[in-house]
Amino acid sequence: MNGVIRGTLKILLIISFLAPARYVCSQSNVIFKTLDRSAGLSQNTVFATIQDRDGFIWFGTRDGLNKYDGYQFRVFRSSGDVVGELADDDIRTLMYDSTLNVIWIGTPRGLSKYRIESNRFETYNSIYEQCHEEIRFCKQDESGNFFVGSGNCLWQYNEIQDTFISIDLQGINKEGQRPELTDFVQIAEDTYCIGTRGGLFVGYLHGNTMDCSPVGNEYPQLAELDNRAITITQVDREGNLWIGSSNDGLFICSAKFQVLDHHSLNEGIQSRSANRVQAIAFGNNGEAWIGTGDRLSQFDTKAKEVHPQRLSGQDEKVSVRSLLIDRKGSLWAGTYFAGVKYLDADWGQFSHFRPGSSGSINHKVIGSMVEDKNGQLWIATEGGGIHYFDPHKGRVLKIIKDELSGSNIKSLLLDGSDLWAGTYQRGLNRYDLENDVSEIFQFDLQDPGSLPHDNVYDLQIYLDDLWIATYGGGLAKLNRETAEITRLQHHSGDTNSLCNNLVRALYLDGNNGLLVGTDKGLDRLKVKNGEYHFDHVVKDIKVLSIFRDAKGTLWIGTRATGLHKLVEKNRVFIYDNRNGLAGKSVFGIMEDASGYLWVSTDQGIARFDPGAETFMGFSDAEELQNLEFNFNSYIKTEAGEMYFGSTNGFVRFYPERIKNSNYLPPLVFT
Repeated sequence: MNGVIRGTLKILLIISFLAPARYVCSQSNVIFKTLDRSAGLSQNTVFATIQDRDGFIWFGTRDGLNKYDGYQFRVFRSSGDVVGELADDDIRTLMYDSTLNVIWIGTPRGLSKYRIESNRFETYNSIYEQCHEEIRFCKQDESGNFFVGSGNCLWQYNEIQDTFISIDLQGINKEGQRPELTDFVQIAEDTYCIGTRGGLFVGYLHGNTMDCSPVGNEYPQLAELDNRAITITQVDREGNLWIGSSNDGLFICSAKFQVLDHHSLNEGIQSRSANRVQAIAFGNNGEAWIGTGDRLSQFDTKAKEVHPQRLSGQDEKVSVRSLLIDRKGSLWAGTYFAGVKYLDADWGQFSHFRPGSSGSINHKVIGSMVEDKNGQLWIATEGGGIHYFDPHKGRVLKIIKDELSGSNIKSLLLDGSDLWAGTYQRGLNRYDLENDVSEIFQFDLQDPGSLPHDNVYDLQIYLDDLWIATYGGGLAKLNRETAEITRLQHHSGDTNSLCNNLVRALYLDGNNGLLVGTDKGLDRLKVKNGEYHFDHVVKDIKVLSIFRDAKGTLWIGTRATGLHKLVEKNRVFIYDNRNGLAGKSVFGIMEDASGYLWVSTDQGIARFDPGAETFMGFSDAEELQNLEFNFNSYIKTEAGEMYFGSTNGFVRFYPERIKNSNYLPPLVFT
């Protein structure tokens, strides 16, 4: 991550120029980067992660404090080039005070403070001398009061005297002893929740005394938390209280303490540690991230669903000890022995679904897509049949393969309860979705009323008939009532015939009829007195895609010659790499609500501004790297979501969520 420009002025690029847009994601969607000892991290166990006001990320490890500038690490240890002394190199918790610009550092041997501007450590020995326990948490409430938990003791910082005052905890008692404190969070003015190994307590602060009682005494609906071993407590932006337990997963209490939801986190994995919550972080778009003893999960707060993530290739068991969502919206996960896992905020702009985990597609190459009336998608693959995909769940619900004439599906069209599927070298299928049976249409050399070729690349309904683009046999018309097939092909010397029999694309052009894209140009089908002839709109181009925008301009995607705008018959304006288009071949064209064109190419996805005549490329986006897209494999759903099929799965996104941010990154003078 080359995030810093060297010189006297460094610009922190940890904060980016693109606003994040998140999707709930399956395991196979997310690509985490790793920062470990090979990248300069001092040690691979990361217990704490914070960000300072200048954008730098700080990590607390078993071997020192690490400062990361997006390019390299600087390590601070007890014996280093810093004034003062760090209590211990084994760092367990961190808290950043933006007002004072200091970092509080909790260790097994006490508490230290690092003054960033003066590069100085200060250590507070009184807490360790009295408790002889590690610092478990450093927390600041909404009023700026700073608290430290160590063993079964709570301390409050007196800034004027620069000392810590012991808080007398009244009422925290289990079997005659005070259980060890694990976390601490403010829930109202002078009111706090205290997590312990013996349950959750509510405390009211009066001076140096906190009157406490089991949470069930104050809120009976939370009584089941009275005897749970609590690991973490946090309050989200809506005021909901999130409680992590040692063995029993996650609990979420509504803002007014009326409802308590319980969520197990070990589904699909035989491990108690998967239910040990060790870290929680809240994203910028309503999602939450949960770190446990065995994995990281994304929690969909709307659907109340848990989505486990894979952090390291095939490794599913990674203990997550700290989580941070930085100001950009990127996720930093500190792990036990596996370094830092980093997920850039921009990953959610495009969601990439590829073959892999359960519920995913079974083949890489996507041939075509159609949407049904329920918002579900039928997705054709070139080797794995047809998949029925639920966009909300992000899962394949059904696969149709053996019932078809072939598994390499090039085109789809939904016609009531019939799903038409064109194949490569196996003809055309009319699949009855209600009865799960298929009728097959194929080329027969002896039958002129048969399909003209078994390569069926596109399908459209026009004038109540099914029109079939074949790659090798021209165009065919199929009467949907009688199944009678009529061939419309190229005939040498006949200027009214189709310009070429290698047909890839069909487009319904409103009242202008049916456009036919071939390897020799673009034709328009015209019907007069029951007879068919073709008007040659553009000659000598290989047509891959056709689209007319809201302003009436006709766009043509071609193989190897970029994006063409039709100016008049046989005259086009060409947009290619001179205008910023990375790829040479344009496989798909769609328009968003703002009038931008989105095109899929052999080198990623690009957004084209017809007014400025410029492209913005997204081939470097994490989910789009090394992706080559496919012709006829794209769709804009009724909800406005765009899908592009590629040679390695498909990409989905909402175009309006991909916007430039008004945020300016901080300037740091060094």
